Amino acid sequence: MAAQTFRDIWSLVALHVPGAPISLVQSWVQGAYDELLGNRHWAWLRREVVLSTLASRSLTVTFTQGSDAITSAAGFVVATDPGRQIRVGTGPIYTISTVATTSSATLTQAYVETGGAQTAAIKDVYIVMPADFRSIHTVTDLTIQRPIAWWISTDRLDLFDPGRMSSDTRFRVLAAATISQVPSLLGRVTYEAWPHPTAAGSYILRYFIRTDALDDDTAFQGVLATNAMALQTGALAEAAKWPGTAEKKNPYFNLALSTKLDADFRLLCRQLDVMDDDQYLMNLQQVDLSKFGLAALSADTTLMRQSDATLADYY
Repeated sequence: MAAQTFRDIWSLVALHVPGAPISLVQSWVQGAYDELLGNRHWAWLRREVVLSTLASRSLTVTFTQGSDAITSAAGFVVATDPGRQIRVGTGPIYTISTVATTSSATLTQAYVETGGAQTAAIKDVYIVMPADFRSIHTVTDLTIQRPIAWWISTDRLDLFDPGRMSSDTRFRVLAAATISQVPSLLGRVTYEAWPHPTAAGSYILRYFIRTDALDDDTAFQGVLATNAMALQTGALAEAAKWPGTAEKKNPYFNLALSTKLDADFRLLCRQLDVMDDDQYLMNLQQVDLSKFGLAALSADTTLMRQSDATLADYY
């Protein structure tokens, strides 16, 4: 059976409410889709990408107090510097917004420190998530075969390193940061990499995608590929709440029916949860990540290798 599409579902809903504008019918289906997936970590919503950091470098940069414009003698890299961070000594961390030439760039905010030529470091402090990012599943450093702690809050990180003085070749924590203000990455979710990495590196990010606006030809995936009728039920629950217009009443308007359809929709959602877990178990929370402290996750396998215990003793 071919996967059902957005058009397939809203067309069926429209047959029940012939007087409703198509855009309204589509919004009912979109709403059911958003509600269904808004808080679910289904297998087919998971993606995997490589997060990369570039090596940090030092250069002489001229700043002007109160201005977001910075200059350097052919020190910027047009292709890769936008979105990276720049810092003078232990001063505030700024983000490079645009790079017009190798000698001219702008910051996402005005420079507030004393102006003039300064020795600065350009590095990757804030890691930008993919455009369709919703939440993290896991982050892994394959070089040393260890997970990256992504559940540490910025407030908690402030207790360990409030001035963000720590740096290392690779980061061991991703702490939730701000939304990107870089034009080419505007609105994207960012995480702070800590300790601030100084070397080039790659990390595996497994994440869940967010729900976006559906197109007519969007084919539903995963358990919805052949069970998208659940969305029709959710949309009809909304259709039964719509009284119609002053000129043309909605014959499908029935609040009691709406209540029943809403209950049916929620039952179908639970059934789809079970079907998804049959395909790939995702809803069972097996490890309480919050119980792991920062220090416990900053170590590597050195201690294990130096001890006289065998691998079996750790299991």
